[in-house]
Amino acid sequence: MSASTYDRKKVRRAMLIAPAASLLGVIPFFLQLNLTFGQFIGACLFVLILAYVGGLVVGGLGYLILRALGISESRYLIAYAVLFVVLVALLYGDVYVLVSFGPPVLLAAAAFCYLRGSGADSEEVSNSSA
Repeated sequence: MSASTYDRKKVRRAMLIAPAASLLGVIPFFLQLNLTFGQFIGACLFVLILAYVGGLVVGGLGYLILRALGISESRYLIAYAVLFVVLVALLYGDVYVLVSFGPPVLLAAAAFCYLRGSGADSEEVSNSSA
């Protein structure tokens, strides 16, 4: 199994944009709250800040660990996100955590994997540079 390498520029761009996708998983909850426009924007900004901090701490740490292990393909990153959501649900002891916490985390992980793109095998990169 050869390790995949990814374009650093695409990875950086994916790290900057992907947490914003988690907002799509939270907006349905906001629609039921009957918020004013200002409150809605304020709540969205609060969720974005939480998403970026959480993505940096949890997502970044997981990505660095998986990259160090050489298994940073998309399927492993999504599996890491799923395991994280299940672990949080087990720690809280509430099944509804899966409904409220799962979609934002999985949307952010999927957006990261999509924006990062597919990786080239290390052998292909070394052959193309020669």
